Amino acid sequence: MPRYLLVNSDQALDSFSQLFGSNWPDDIVFVASTSDGMAACIRAQLPYTTLDLYSSKSEIISLGWHNYASLTLFCEHWDLAAQDYAPCLKNRSIKPFCFGYFDLKILIDSMSTKLLMLKNFIYHASGQEIFYLPEPNHKIVSGEFLRPSSEVNMFSVLLETFFNGEARLSPLPNPRANGLSILSSWRILAREKLRALRGAARTLQAFRKNRTGSKYLCFNFGHDISYVVPHLLNQQFQLIHPPSAPANTNPEIIKECHSLWQMLLTSNSFKEFFSHGEVSYFPLIKDSLEEYVNSVLPRAIAEYDYLCELLPKLDIKFSLTGTVNLGLVNRCRMLAAQDSGAPLITYQEGAGYGSIISPIYDFTEVIDGDAMLCYGTGNIEYYDDLGTSTKTLIPVGSAHQDAIRRGLRHRPPPDQIRTVMYVGTVVDDNVMHCPNNGLVSTLYRLSQFSIFRLLASLPAGTQIIVKPKPFDVFTPAALQLAEFKRIQIETRRFEKVINGIDLFILDFPSTVLLSCIATTAYVFVLAEEGVTGFTSKQKERLEKRAYLFEDFDSLASAVRDIAVSTAKFPLRLDDSYLMAYSLYMPDGRSAERAAEVLSGFSKSKKLQLPHT
Repeated sequence: MPRYLLVNSDQALDSFSQLFGSNWPDDIVFVASTSDGMAACIRAQLPYTTLDLYSSKSEIISLGWHNYASLTLFCEHWDLAAQDYAPCLKNRSIKPFCFGYFDLKILIDSMSTKLLMLKNFIYHASGQEIFYLPEPNHKIVSGEFLRPSSEVNMFSVLLETFFNGEARLSPLPNPRANGLSILSSWRILAREKLRALRGAARTLQAFRKNRTGSKYLCFNFGHDISYVVPHLLNQQFQLIHPPSAPANTNPEIIKECHSLWQMLLTSNSFKEFFSHGEVSYFPLIKDSLEEYVNSVLPRAIAEYDYLCELLPKLDIKFSLTGTVNLGLVNRCRMLAAQDSGAPLITYQEGAGYGSIISPIYDFTEVIDGDAMLCYGTGNIEYYDDLGTSTKTLIPVGSAHQDAIRRGLRHRPPPDQIRTVMYVGTVVDDNVMHCPNNGLVSTLYRLSQFSIFRLLASLPAGTQIIVKPKPFDVFTPAALQLAEFKRIQIETRRFEKVINGIDLFILDFPSTVLLSCIATTAYVFVLAEEGVTGFTSKQKERLEKRAYLFEDFDSLASAVRDIAVSTAKFPLRLDDSYLMAYSLYMPDGRSAERAAEVLSGFSKSKKLQLPHT
């Protein structure tokens, strides 16, 4: 009977080597629990399997949908209970749990899917020895957000906390002190910082030109807002950044929040929500939930009160953001702007809002705030068909996609495939939500590995390029293998390298899909169940421009065929999907159109819609 080693990193293999020296047991099955663990096995040239393969894909998908339904009821119930118990919340219409829905969904998905996968794996192991690298840091949630930390090896924490009696666990020696790899721990923060810096750089020069006129707030630049700022300046709208509230917080509010936490702590139904099956993970996140209620919530209320006092003096016309999912403190700042008479407008951030099925935005972005500037009428159609109540949606087009189109060289459609580019994504091991967001990291990475092998098998004269996301450590590690030596890694920004490609292959068709279909290249899209998805109307439109595949084998067959000859693949150059979900109008004036709509917002919150 085999024994097992759970591999989450290079350190797990190093520690295993310290234990056994050069005489590794022959009966060990290496099980990668994370994408970093997969990369470690690849670098060490070890045969391995992945933890997700011990569970069925349908189980994980069903669990993700179940978590949406249960979390919605949880937030509605406990927001009302909290407001009834704490007047400081009711008087300000603050909903501490609905405002944290995005992070709570990530938290319960990450915990419950990992518990599910561990339970199924341990059942399969049938009492055989399982080696694992212990995790010294059991603080799964850190900071003011309720989402899990990327720095913690959550599988090890859950394994030794809940399965010590069910499995033969053998901790490896010398656990490292700093969680996952440094690259892994910085992925999300670095992405957010990079996006913010790009937005700030793009707006700084325009901001310096004019410091008079009407004022507006911006909480997050997203993909498109920085293109709009200069046009708002031309209409005498000044972007301001109000200071944060002073550090001191009302003692009465702190007392109310502490009392609220004690009420929640005595409620079995509150604590039991944070469970999967018979396993309650509430004890692991108790301190973080306490910090959220006792510390983050009072600070959020202080920020709300401070802006409610400050903003009327500034006569703010509206506030703008690329997302409302910026945590409780910022969401309370947004609420203060709304309550001061300034409508809260979101400018759609990328293609995840109603142009592919990405449910987490259906429960957050489109129902919170006053209005959304969306990319096209297809986004409105999606939410109409969904039948959920949304805020006002106004199509203006994507300013960022306009900029990409302006950089495209005119090129006739390809008559043969000389260059192929694959563009994937990064699915974080801990910060994840499902379904339709890549599902779980190791499952997605296994699919990627199949695509790499497919690309490496194409005719020798074909140039093969892989464009990884920034901070993706798995793809470079995988492509170091000798079998992939012909594959080029492209590290420049996607819009800088989009010209000259004959065939794009996508397996996570978010914003990058909008850029690809703006070219004349062939576009192949792998849309596997649970990883990503389209509605029937979206498929109908997209299949006039791209080729869609619901499983890898169908994609692989088509890629091999088109690499030899395009004869069986008539060009699809219809722009209906592009217009419905990206451009809205082909005039390249999305930024100007957005500025015109925004200037029509008044403190009475009445929308002045453009003539279309």
